[in-house]
Amino acid sequence: MALVTLDLDGTLLGSTVFQIVGEALGYGDRIRFVDDLYERGLVSLRTAWYAEYPLFLGVPVDRAHEALDDGDWVGKIRSTVEVLRERGHEVWVLTDQPDWAVSYLEGFGIRDGVYTRTSRWQDRSIGAAVDVAFEKKPALLDRLAAQRRAAEEIVHVGNGENDIPVFEAVGGAVAFNPSTPAVSEAAGAAIEADSLAPILDEIG
Repeated sequence: MALVTLDLDGTLLGSTVFQIVGEALGYGDRIRFVDDLYERGLVSLRTAWYAEYPLFLGVPVDRAHEALDDGDWVGKIRSTVEVLRERGHEVWVLTDQPDWAVSYLEGFGIRDGVYTRTSRWQDRSIGAAVDVAFEKKPALLDRLAAQRRAAEEIVHVGNGENDIPVFEAVGGAVAFNPSTPAVSEAAGAAIEADSLAPILDEIG
């Protein structure tokens, strides 16, 4: 049995949670501006995060989830998760998105995971971020250590360069719609698809 961890932005979702929710709230231009600075290497991920996150403070979580209903999700997420579970695998999400975004994935049957950022929900509204971190690998390894589990039993599915350290630490790696050649090279397999189902061919 393997533990399959799925990245969120760029993997399950074609764009990002912040882009989708920000667009619905009227902040799309500001999100795109900051994201462009980050992608061009002009600001750090930390700087981009703190420039964007305050835009969501006070927004009802249900409103954010409604925006995500119209997100560019890849196909067959729920059915792929169901097949993985039928094969005896656990399925988690592994993301640097905050918990209020991750909770949306319950609709796809994903109820567990590791996220590097948590926030205070006040009356079901998005509150201040706490425990903000920016690296997935340490968060995953801490969670595994708490459960006395080995990284070798993990198969991680991701698309970005921030997934490469995870790929290097776990037993199996699948680059799904990889964002750069380096991501493909770091993984054991690379897939270009608009449906999550092809990962089943790489995970027994």
